[in-house]
Amino acid sequence: MSFPAALWSVISQAPRFTGRASRSEFWWYFLFYAVVGALVAVFDRFAHSSAPAVVIGLVLLLPTASVTVRRLHDTGRYGTWAFLMLLPFVGWISLLIMCAGPSTRGENQFGPSTADENV
Repeated sequence: MSFPAALWSVISQAPRFTGRASRSEFWWYFLFYAVVGALVAVFDRFAHSSAPAVVIGLVLLLPTASVTVRRLHDTGRYGTWAFLMLLPFVGWISLLIMCAGPSTRGENQFGPSTADENV
């Protein structure tokens, strides 16, 4: 999946917490999130305000939670594991390790396989 296709997929499916998200879809979105976060942090530093970071964080909250839950589904885990996001450092690291794992082959309890399951 290409970068634009992954972003479009995540944004268009933001309110959907069912189904599966491929590894490439998740990591392309994660790269986008990190770059936007870094740019906003630099802007906040020069503007002496944290308002843009709060706004961007709220705007990206739903797509981030949705793609994380769908990625966990693709690895065969329940979406409730996404609550690890609430634990500082250890929770994020654990969650990223789970999301980095391979997709389950074929159909699982969360739906049909993703298009690029062999990646």
